[in-house]
Amino acid sequence: MKVLVLFLALLPVGAFSAPSFSWKVTKSWNNSYEDKFSEFIRIMGESGCKSLHACLTSASSNPFYVNKTPTTKRFLADCADLPYALRMYFAWMEGLPFDYVSGVAQAEPGKETSSDIRYTKFGNKPSAIRSFTAGNTYDGHQEMIRLINSVSTATFRMHYDYLTDFYPVTIAPKIVRAGTVAYDPAGHAAIIYKIEKDGRIKMMDAHPDQSITRITYDKKFTRSRPAHGAGLKNWRPELDKRSTNTLPNFSTEQFNKNFSIDGQKLSFYEFVRARLAGGSLSFDPVDELSNMMKELCSNLQDRVAAVDAAIKAGISTKNHPDRLPENIYGTSGEWEEYSTPSRDARLKVAFLELKDEVVRYLDLYKSGSKRVIYKPAASKYSKNCAANNSYCFLVASLMSEYENNVMSSACIITYKKSDGSKQKLSFTNMVDRLFKLSFDPYNCIELRWGANSREELASCRDDQNKWDWYAAEQGLRNQLERDYDQKMNFGLRDVPKLGVSKAPDIDLWSVLAKEL
Repeated sequence: MKVLVLFLALLPVGAFSAPSFSWKVTKSWNNSYEDKFSEFIRIMGESGCKSLHACLTSASSNPFYVNKTPTTKRFLADCADLPYALRMYFAWMEGLPFDYVSGVAQAEPGKETSSDIRYTKFGNKPSAIRSFTAGNTYDGHQEMIRLINSVSTATFRMHYDYLTDFYPVTIAPKIVRAGTVAYDPAGHAAIIYKIEKDGRIKMMDAHPDQSITRITYDKKFTRSRPAHGAGLKNWRPELDKRSTNTLPNFSTEQFNKNFSIDGQKLSFYEFVRARLAGGSLSFDPVDELSNMMKELCSNLQDRVAAVDAAIKAGISTKNHPDRLPENIYGTSGEWEEYSTPSRDARLKVAFLELKDEVVRYLDLYKSGSKRVIYKPAASKYSKNCAANNSYCFLVASLMSEYENNVMSSACIITYKKSDGSKQKLSFTNMVDRLFKLSFDPYNCIELRWGANSREELASCRDDQNKWDWYAAEQGLRNQLERDYDQKMNFGLRDVPKLGVSKAPDIDLWSVLAKEL
């Protein structure tokens, strides 16, 4: 009740008047509006809403402005659009000014190796800016449409020296916060909605199918040089044309090669967590495993909706194109909207990170590191552990927690096969078939979910040509890295061996079982 009262108290006068598309700029940005924008994003992120339209038109995800939001038109956004759309929407609702880079050009066209401006080797630069200024009135919905047709991940791919919409900041609490943006130069963007007490960054990201999902900032977001605009960055103060290095909390520390706190060397991602946790970082391996598995299971459930969208659109019933796109990770049309190579790559990285991180915690604990916190506790698998063997108890606890998550309904995937029957898949099934999941929207749903038994595949209606394409794409399914420079627009007869020949080992359970 207290929270609801707070929401109502913060609602602007006239919040319950008839919704209007009119956006009249009458105010100026200040710290109070930045705080309110941050709270707006936090509430939306924690609500679990699944699309921009659903997020903006539900009181549970948009208590500030739901009654001011016109619903006669839909609100759309994919990954690059989402941070911009939310910032513009907030400015519209509050009568604030706003501007954004509406045109992008290659920073060094003479040297460039990529024809796709979203993945330029030398980054981009602004070529046009769209501004909404005091005293003027705009159609908010039309401007949001114009925005999503203008921005792309190319808009994030700029050196901070340019007059861009974002700039890199110091990694510290209250500076990196809800509303801060994360850009992955491999072609993805997200907006932070919460910083956990342990420094874990929770983000919302959107996809070409218009879905919104929740992810954690980690190795899925690759690092790169300043020209690519990678990392965590805040919005440039509205219409602030000052040199970037004079902006509040500007910092290039994210681009350092080495990271440490109190003389202790850390990876970049550990450094970020430690800073946002208040300057120190310790791990409870059991909690870490549980958190990572819960996010993985949530991401798998999100993939169900993404694959279903392709099936419902009838893409899997169409003939397979004669050639792959120029690059499967950066394309347009049906492939961009309904394929899942980038989503699947991030999922594979997360599965591998689960295994690698748990192994690292075990190594740290074995070495006596004070960063690992674990109080030995009896569990299902600890019966053969000697009383003084705390390492054995830790492995047993990890196995028990792993099993608890595997058995959770949140980790059970259910999809509808081509014959209409339902197929259930466990987390263990997904580990076994992760690198068999087809990202190709022209495959039957059974192959989209990596079916590997005659019984499960019996309902698949794919012809031999599609099966040949599925076989040809195995190397790409084995690959974790999203290579945007590689030529991929081959026909089936001349397709080379793309990707990598062998998938990495992601089987954490086997590793733990050997340690016990």
